[in-house]
Amino acid sequence: NQDGGNRNSNELIEEACRKLSEKLNFPFKLKTEQRNALESLLNGNDVLAVLPTGCGKSLIFQLYILVVQIERIKRTALVVCPLRSIIDDQIVEARGCGISVASLADRSEVELKASEFELLFGSAETVLDKRFLDILKDPDASLNRILSVIVIDESHTVEMWTGQRSRGKNLSTSGGGFREAFGQLYCLPYGTHVLPITGTADNETQKVIIKGLSLKQTKRFYVSPNRPNLRISVIKCKKQEMFTNLEWLIRLVKEQATATPKSIIFCNGSLTDIAAVFNHMLLQSGSYAYFPQDSQTSPNCLVEIYHYLTMQRYKDRITNSFKGNGKKRIIIASSALSMGVNFPDVRYVIHWGSSRNMLDYHQQSGRGGRDNKPSQALTIYYGQQISFCEENVKAFLRTTSCYRIY
Repeated sequence: NQDGGNRNSNELIEEACRKLSEKLNFPFKLKTEQRNALESLLNGNDVLAVLPTGCGKSLIFQLYILVVQIERIKRTALVVCPLRSIIDDQIVEARGCGISVASLADRSEVELKASEFELLFGSAETVLDKRFLDILKDPDASLNRILSVIVIDESHTVEMWTGQRSRGKNLSTSGGGFREAFGQLYCLPYGTHVLPITGTADNETQKVIIKGLSLKQTKRFYVSPNRPNLRISVIKCKKQEMFTNLEWLIRLVKEQATATPKSIIFCNGSLTDIAAVFNHMLLQSGSYAYFPQDSQTSPNCLVEIYHYLTMQRYKDRITNSFKGNGKKRIIIASSALSMGVNFPDVRYVIHWGSSRNMLDYHQQSGRGGRDNKPSQALTIYYGQQISFCEENVKAFLRTTSCYRIY
């Protein structure tokens, strides 16, 4: 046991679970894959955990910290996340578990060197900044000595940005300024254990993650992303008929207003597509797109846009509304909304145009039905849109058998 002293890892894990149950005031039991991943990490292995929605990936590194708390060993884990919204959610969650936590972006160089925090969160860009890399390499910095685990959240994005998987040419929604730094994470001075976690990674992606992050003695834990509560449907139509396939959703807005089932429309083309769908929804819904109808202001609009260029305060307004029971009912989004954000009760996920690859498809579809209630994942596309898709996506769209085999 790397950090476990004279006690075996199973005993430490059980005590950490009891401690967390008391803190949260409800009992829980680790899933087999969570326990095995945590035990492997404690035993000194690099661990790749591919666990779908509902499997509690973050519990692995949270319980790791609780274990070293029990052993009274000073350790810090660095968690690299692709989106600020994920970082904010994770910080709140970790504090609720009794873990001292901070964001790299909010701390001074002196504070980071002293490393009084058990969990540090940062984007790939922040982590790879020269200021922070110099601290990691500084033998006089406390962080240099006590950093024991580097967690790569949503690690499937490493594959996308290392260029080791061709995704076609038209990628404007995933876009240039969004996540390039994730492909440079191999530059981190690894000498600690590494824990890449993600909800979606096929065998090819897993190999790329392991190679791209230079993992050693890697233990892999994989659970299929199949979600029985998701009904999967595909509609192929002519280009000029695309918008007619949204009439049912517009009808729901008119009839149910703020009771409209929460829905996300992922536009897999360009920002222009997002704008076109948004304008269509507003035009066809008219005053019904607002609640109350006589107050047609942005905060009262039931339909919103979310992409990587959306200002942070608007992103926060949208996500806070969607997490609770706010007025926002339909979000028209890029892939920026497909990672890490936990909306429990999204009933419809609409893929406006086909996803470029099955990883993107699973990530986007995974926003639906996270409360395990019946939900739908619907793809609406016309023929030319599949030109830049990987072959398994083309096969998925063309199948006449069960869609779940993909």
